[in-house]
Amino acid sequence: MDYIKRNTDVSFNFRNYISSLSFKHNFAKPNKNITADVNYNYSKNGNQNDLNTQYFNLNSTPKTALLFQRSQGGGNSKYFTAQTDYSDPLSKTTKLEMGARAAIRNFYSSNDNFYQDPASGEFISIPSLNNSYQFKDRVLAAYATFSQEIKKFSYNLGLRLESSRYDGTLLTTGKTF
Repeated sequence: MDYIKRNTDVSFNFRNYISSLSFKHNFAKPNKNITADVNYNYSKNGNQNDLNTQYFNLNSTPKTALLFQRSQGGGNSKYFTAQTDYSDPLSKTTKLEMGARAAIRNFYSSNDNFYQDPASGEFISIPSLNNSYQFKDRVLAAYATFSQEIKKFSYNLGLRLESSRYDGTLLTTGKTF
């Protein structure tokens, strides 16, 4: 039986930057309009965690040498969206709506782990515990809807097209998915 004493010193930072642009045009005809929105978000982070661990016997004598470890990492994310919508009441009983959207995200993250060599004091990487990966995610979409009322009967016709693609890479191994 034994017990452990562990001290941790952690630093973490995070920054997020956002920009947005919106546009709306109302036509002279009531309820006829077009809108457009563009958004960009960029965030980044970093961290470092220093640990020292000591194992003790029940009588408080050290069982092992003091072990120093470090974990550090960080990453960033870039996210862009653009969308536009158009609405036109063609008459009192018919309406046309259309729109398009694009969403693109680039993401990167890494985490590296080290132990300190007691003789040299240098931190030595532990490759089996390290990882870095990135991905790019893209979604493109468009739609159109036509609606009409004929006396007590109404109907909607719609079409939506969408394309999605995801590309990821585990940078530490080169594996893609």
